[in-house]
Amino acid sequence: MDNNNNINNFQQPAEPQTQPVQQPVYQQAPQPTYQQAPQPVYQQYPQYQQVPGQYAAPVYPVDPVLGTPIPTEEERIKKENNKKGNILCFISLGLMLLPYISTGILGGIVENVGSIADSYESTSIVSTILSTLVGGSYIGSWVCMIIARVKYKNTFSKVLMWIYIGLLIASVIAFVILIAMCAYISRECQGM
Repeated sequence: MDNNNNINNFQQPAEPQTQPVQQPVYQQAPQPTYQQAPQPVYQQYPQYQQVPGQYAAPVYPVDPVLGTPIPTEEERIKKENNKKGNILCFISLGLMLLPYISTGILGGIVENVGSIADSYESTSIVSTILSTLVGGSYIGSWVCMIIARVKYKNTFSKVLMWIYIGLLIASVIAFVILIAMCAYISRECQGM
């Protein structure tokens, strides 16, 4: 029994009195303030203020009779220059086509002159004059095209320029082929 009493008298250890544990209060660190780094000069865009009506279509005075806008002086000069350039280009084109058209006519004239005047000298004089006119028209066509291209700068003159350059390259190639054929034929004839 004593054992029982001992067990009963046994004091249980006192529970330590604990205070509730306070959770630590975390203070938020101040947020760092980020300053915008200065942009290089080439990345800074100027701020433009839009003026009302700044991008509106220009208003032209209207012709009271026709009801069409009256062109400005600059547009009128541009249209006039384009018209003059086109006239020069048509003259140039006519001069360029003149030798191709007149080849048959010139051949007939040379034959008739040759049959009328039986002398070789008169035929050669007429053919020289006519071939000079043909060569002059070819040179004149280039001159007119160059004037139109430099002075008036219209599209027609640009197209003519490239056509003439293509014709010039084709004629150089044809001339080289003709010379090569003549050399080949003369070599073959010497072997016979």
